[in-house]
Amino acid sequence: MFERIKKIGDRPETEIAIEVGLMFLALFITKIVMAELLILLTIIVLILANFAVRYERNEWKVFILGTIVGFTMEWAGDALYHQFTWKQTFVDQTLFGMPLWLPVLWGYGFVMMRRIGNVLVHEKRYK
Repeated sequence: MFERIKKIGDRPETEIAIEVGLMFLALFITKIVMAELLILLTIIVLILANFAVRYERNEWKVFILGTIVGFTMEWAGDALYHQFTWKQTFVDQTLFGMPLWLPVLWGYGFVMMRRIGNVLVHEKRYK
């Protein structure tokens, strides 16, 4: 699909800083642009540009898997949250407007995506 053009940064700290910077750029764009389709198009363009510069073999599999797992976790978390609030058994504790348990759920999601991603990208076989 995409070939790796060059390696940007030889140190893990540089790679992490670049990824975090791109994440903050995407968050900034979502705050200044209110049209959802334009936000989606911008994010897709940024992802394609990132893949064009820094693609590693089979990373598209990780991207597809992460999209599916992320959607499923958001949907399930939202469904549970609404079920709890509908029955009024959940105290409305929030962290910046989101349920307190949602970051924990996403934390596990990242661990799961990383483990599966390692298998897909590096074709690591566990015995």
